[in-house]
Amino acid sequence: LHILLEETISKLPGIKWQLKQVVSNSCTSGHASISLAKKWIESGACDKVLVLAGDVIGPFIHTGFQSLKALSSTSGKPFQENRDGLVLGEAVTAILFSHEASEFQLIDIAITNEAHSITGPSPEGRGLQSCIQALAQNNLTPDFAIAHGTATFLNDQTEDFVLHEAQKIFAKTFPITGTKWSIGHTLGASGCIDLIAALLCLKHQKVFSLPGDKNSGFLASNYVFGGPQKGTFQTALVTSLGFGGTNGALLVKQVRA
Repeated sequence: LHILLEETISKLPGIKWQLKQVVSNSCTSGHASISLAKKWIESGACDKVLVLAGDVIGPFIHTGFQSLKALSSTSGKPFQENRDGLVLGEAVTAILFSHEASEFQLIDIAITNEAHSITGPSPEGRGLQSCIQALAQNNLTPDFAIAHGTATFLNDQTEDFVLHEAQKIFAKTFPITGTKWSIGHTLGASGCIDLIAALLCLKHQKVFSLPGDKNSGFLASNYVFGGPQKGTFQTALVTSLGFGGTNGALLVKQVRA
């Protein structure tokens, strides 16, 4: 598959590629690809990097999630007590990164592997906490967060704990939302999907809502329910967790409207 993807990319007309790399890092593939793009640009290896993300939900993938009892029988309900699993989705994204000035700036990104379990994070989310602690060194506070929010019992419990800790680290109860209830969990594309969602929230100064009216029994504050939340938003936090113990978090900032 990696060879096929490289061959397909190489044949795109009118583009001369300096570097090509296929990244496969479970559900944090988007964050891992963005991190690589940032390194290539900062090192001077590339002026611009196009990050293409996509995943295909075939029978093997679907059966695997079924065997884990991770699929919802109804709909995705992230960060709600009655959640019963995720809904799978398919998507393809394209994001162009450049050293040139633009409306948005990728401030920093962190990737970790906590090696706790093949299919689940540690209860306290050690790896994701490490990512957020690294981002906090930039002395920027997120104005909202796009959470991984798969609506599985384990993910949402762990991520809620980490986001609660993040609100203490940044000394701010920033709003929290997520995309997967609406478009499904797009696996390797999900990190890039969530970055695009964050950019749109910054552009329109509005954070979209999670489904439902409210939640209880969660540690973090200010989950967005009951409609979009308007405000003055300049910086966004985007998180991801994946099989194999992988974790990712990034900060992106709107530098001009």
